[in-house]
Amino acid sequence: MLNIFLFGSTGKMGKCMQSVSDQNDVKIVGNYDRDTDINSISVQFDCIIDFSSNQCLKQVLQLSKLSNKPIVIASTGHTQSQLDDIKLHSQTIPILMSANMSIGANTLFKLINQATKLLPNFDIEIVETHHNKKHDVPSGTAYKMYNIVSQSKTAQAIIGRQDGLRQQNEVGIHSIRGGNHIGEHKIIYLGISETLTITHNAQSREIFANGACVAAKWLIKQPIGLYNMSDMI
Repeated sequence: MLNIFLFGSTGKMGKCMQSVSDQNDVKIVGNYDRDTDINSISVQFDCIIDFSSNQCLKQVLQLSKLSNKPIVIASTGHTQSQLDDIKLHSQTIPILMSANMSIGANTLFKLINQATKLLPNFDIEIVETHHNKKHDVPSGTAYKMYNIVSQSKTAQAIIGRQDGLRQQNEVGIHSIRGGNHIGEHKIIYLGISETLTITHNAQSREIFANGACVAAKWLIKQPIGLYNMSDMI
């Protein structure tokens, strides 16, 4: 049984974590809310899972320092300064950070890496769809998809295209918000007389909670460093 301290327990993903913990052989032994004094936390745990928001990062890192325990960061929307703080902390503790905790979505990332190398002259567009309560736009997963593309070819992100006349290296990133859609991410490779589309469709939030549990079990066995889901797939 893996003991977890959970950030974001009152949110949708936090509640989902609690609902799938038993089937993943995970026990949530503590959780954080905005009135919690980090210095007063005395429960024993093996790993921190953060499904809160970037506004709680300071407290997440503080608890990790006090407990010397690794962190799975599943929240998104971090500023560059926060990303620098995470990287610095990973020099003393194992951290796994992913914009998307789904095993299927991280398989999508690997496919994007391969497809971009095989289709260097194709135009590329990224489309993501989420529910109408999502705060960050584009999604962290969409940014991750673009970053993978940019590692294999010269690319310039165009957020919400306003001009239909595209330049050679542009990668359009488009966001759709509506209803209670859990999440869909699509990358489209457009060539001459042919199109390749790769799509990941999240049908339940459980896939992210299950992925976080798998990640935590893997992370506690790793040496100090900064990891992502692709490292364990």
